[in-house]
Amino acid sequence: MHILLDGSASMDYEGKFSFASRLAAGFAYLAAADNEKYAISLFCKKLYPGEPKRGRMSLFQSIEDLDATKPHGGTSLKAVADQMDSLLKSTSLVVLISDLLGKTEDALYSIYRLAGHELVVIQVLARSEMELDYSGDIKFVDPEGSEPVITRITEAERSEYLKKLSQHNHQIQEACRQVGADYFLFASDRPVFDAFSEMLSRAVVWKA
Repeated sequence: MHILLDGSASMDYEGKFSFASRLAAGFAYLAAADNEKYAISLFCKKLYPGEPKRGRMSLFQSIEDLDATKPHGGTSLKAVADQMDSLLKSTSLVVLISDLLGKTEDALYSIYRLAGHELVVIQVLARSEMELDYSGDIKFVDPEGSEPVITRITEAERSEYLKKLSQHNHQIQEACRQVGADYFLFASDRPVFDAFSEMLSRAVVWKA
């Protein structure tokens, strides 16, 4: 099992990385429980391949490593997908956990690039990113490097944002459907056990 975990700076917002890392640990637990190997690989602009591990003692170390990780840097899903696919020599279970924010075409490319594997795509967004429940003058800061922007959020702008986000997410979901990948979207404030319960109830049995 290969778990690709987005460790870019955009994940360091409203608990996204904490939630995502616990999902990653949950998948690692499934592999460890079956005495199968797993690898948790962090990525931002590039992929940092994780060492294959097996067993519950290794799982505890993986959780400690995730707890010590601080998200940073930008994201390049295209480069990461290319790098991951080149490393895999046989069909494998690949779990991609990311906010998938950025250019829609980059997210779609990564899905199609990894389509030769058993692919699970998990999109994690902050509740405020999903709802944009703001009004008035708001200062937006891009954690991946752009200058802060101060703007006034009107109801029309909120509606336009939500429309574009819905279109973005729908294209990702449709790409997953086309290649036979499982797709899930979770808010970062959702209880992790609830998220896993939903995934296990909806998905085909995953084999590491």
